[in-house]
Parts: sequence; structure tokens; C-alpha cells
Amino acid sequence: MLLKTATSNHKDEILVKDNNRCEKIEARMSSDMDLKAIASENEQLRNTTLCKVCLDEHVSVVFLPCGHLACCGHCAPAIRACPVCETFIKGTVKAFLS
Repeated sequence: MLLKTATSNHKDEILVKDNNRCEKIEARMSSDMDLKAIASENEQLRNTTLCKVCLDEHVSVVFLPCGHLACCGHCAPAIRACPVCETFIKGTVKAFLS
């Protein structure tokens, strides 16, 4: 909606257009912030599924008795205590995440 006055039609139109542009810019900035928050959350979720020892492979071994899913299949055989809670490992179970 354009505001018009008898004294300065052009100035009012510019102000209204500038206000609309400001609103669009603010909406775009909040949208960009939402995307950054989603990307950050996605990265955090990816990091939770990485091996806590090598940080390269995805976790695939559950330690018993604590039940932590913390290591990949390559690192788990070398671990004697859970890297999360330091409980002595009595057994392992291969986990398949789908």
C-alpha cells in the first residue's frame, strides 16, 4: 500500500517501499538464521553417531554391561573400558542402525 500526500508523493512512496524492503530483508535474515540453526543441529546429530575413539567411522558396537553405543567395529576390539563411562567392558554386541 502506497501512502500519498499532496506535498510529497515521491518521498512517501520511497519510504513505504523502503519499509517493505526492510521487512523482506528481516524475513530473509530470520530465514537464514533458521537454516543455520538447522545446519548446526544436523552437524551435532552427525557427531553423536561418530566413533568416540577415531572420530572417522560411525558407531556400530554396543558395550556391555553399560550399553553405550560409542565405537566403530575397528576401534572396539582395542578398548577395555567404555570411553563414555569408563566401565570395564565384559562383552560387545554388533549394532545395525537403519
